[in-house]
Amino acid sequence: MPASRIANLAALLLGLGYLAAGWEQSLGTVEMPGDGLFPTLVGLVFTVLGACAVVADSRFGKDRADTGLVFPRGGDLRRVLWVALALVWFAAFFRFLGFYLCAWVLLMVLLRILGPWEWPRIAGVSAALAALSYFLFAKLLGAPLPFGTIWG
Repeated sequence: MPASRIANLAALLLGLGYLAAGWEQSLGTVEMPGDGLFPTLVGLVFTVLGACAVVADSRFGKDRADTGLVFPRGGDLRRVLWVALALVWFAAFFRFLGFYLCAWVLLMVLLRILGPWEWPRIAGVSAALAALSYFLFAKLLGAPLPFGTIWG
């Protein structure tokens, strides 16, 4: 099975997963959106795009040249695995350690993988970005972000 078909099916399944997660929670109202609104919207977009890509791939996949998509290897595979590990870590410890600390570590890993900076600069930029995202979501949008059960 070509890599493009696997990616298209993965996008479709991801969208369906987000839709299922969104439907388990309340969508809320226009004035006060619920917890399920964002995952439902993301799921809807991914499901539609994934379904379109799967249909296009099945209809036109044999007629087009190979896209050249290959599974990452070597250093690229390590970067993909580090990003996946950081995202899993964020999700696993989100409630226990809180939004800010988890976002800070996630951003440090991403900046280290994607940029040429050294650790002191990465730590500072990550702290500033985590604080900015906390301010935007918790203060401006009123999203109830966990502070972390470890802190009491």
